[in-house]
Amino acid sequence: MGKARGKCRRTRGDYLRYDTPSLFGFVVSASVGATDAWDVALRYHADGEAFRFAGGIGYRNDSANLLSEVRGAASLLHHQSGLYVTLSGAQRDNVLSSIIAQPLSYFGYIQAGISKMWLPYGNTTIYGDFGIYRNFNVGELLSTDRQVWGTLAQTEVQRRGFGIEQAFDKVGLLVYAQAHDYDAKISGYPCNASYLPKVCGVDLNQLTTLPTLPWDGVVVGARLRF
Repeated sequence: MGKARGKCRRTRGDYLRYDTPSLFGFVVSASVGATDAWDVALRYHADGEAFRFAGGIGYRNDSANLLSEVRGAASLLHHQSGLYVTLSGAQRDNVLSSIIAQPLSYFGYIQAGISKMWLPYGNTTIYGDFGIYRNFNVGELLSTDRQVWGTLAQTEVQRRGFGIEQAFDKVGLLVYAQAHDYDAKISGYPCNASYLPKVCGVDLNQLTTLPTLPWDGVVVGARLRF
């Protein structure tokens, strides 16, 4: 953390990837997977006297999972102060969402913080972040208490958090702690249980908002680089 960076993640799996040599800070990447998934991305990196910038944008097509998506990210770091900001976002188009005529899934995320070497071991990074995620998993069946309730129609999750990280450069160790607060809004179409077996479809007259409560999460861990 604390380094300006921007990249497009891909699902884990077997891939064949090629990265072009860097030209004026630009690198083009392309990969193809064993399951007919493929992606292409453009990345840019510039490290000046005052600022470091990194950004990227990519497109992914995954026919096995019936989805395609565009992702992008950008980060800017001020060397002297250690202040930085990172922005990222994505838009996903999948078959399940289109079946029930819902808008495309998307998310937006921002993180801002400071990364400085206050201790001799390595950089200490303190940050806050916020993310919003809408309409992911729409069109899929929702199960509650091990029973199928119905079909997801709309989802929105807002996440707020902060964290702290400490690097130990000599041993390649990063120790971190994070705290997150989540707030969700979920609606869907309940299955018709007036007769058996249940019929789980889409009845526009039965759109139901599910009661949800906010929840919190804490993550503490370490990462060792070899």
